[in-house]
Amino acid sequence: MSEIKSESELRKKCVIFGLEDVLVPGKLEESVDLEAVFGILQNLKGLEERFARFRFFVVSGYSIAEGNKRLEQHGLKKFVQEDRVFFVNQEYLEGREEVDKKLYEKNIAQNPEFKDEYFKQKVIEDIAAKFDYAKEDMVLIGHDVWTEGYYTFRFSQIEFALIRSAHASLGEKKEDEIKNLTYIDRTWEDIEKLIKGEFPKPDYALLQKFFLDKMGEKLFEGTKVGALKKISG
Repeated sequence: MSEIKSESELRKKCVIFGLEDVLVPGKLEESVDLEAVFGILQNLKGLEERFARFRFFVVSGYSIAEGNKRLEQHGLKKFVQEDRVFFVNQEYLEGREEVDKKLYEKNIAQNPEFKDEYFKQKVIEDIAAKFDYAKEDMVLIGHDVWTEGYYTFRFSQIEFALIRSAHASLGEKKEDEIKNLTYIDRTWEDIEKLIKGEFPKPDYALLQKFFLDKMGEKLFEGTKVGALKKISG
């Protein structure tokens, strides 16, 4: 049960969750304590009922069919209002550049479980506009330091927290944490601390360095591959 007694304690009034490896099992964690997740969502529903400005959402880059399948499979539908859940839809796709739209269609045809990782950023911006939230009122809870961490820092620019046990980079397990980011356990205690603003303020300098270092590595690898092709040609 939440210990939050008044709206003045809410440093975050809008909590946005990823789905796989955050609320339900995924590639990184085949098993998740769903009873703990149910408790978290029940407490969040209680905050929504008590405080008019507080809301929580679930956002995933899955198609509607794939996303809903996971909500039903793990029993989450009873905890989250239908209009608080967002999966990739036609309206979003129509708003994308033609090249991005065609790439999505190609990916989803090859793999129905494909996820559009940028989708979260568009939804975050839409939620902020619809409900008049300032950036500092919002937080994204994810697990991937690249697609949910760096993307959020770069695009929607709200704060984010990463589930420690499912920490990943581009979908692959990442053992070491990046200093000065917010890492949490999948517990109500940590979620409540996040909402109350009790974690240290994050600093994204090392996240930026991590991103630039990785991009440099990828560029170097691409240069080596190109050189080898040229030599072999």
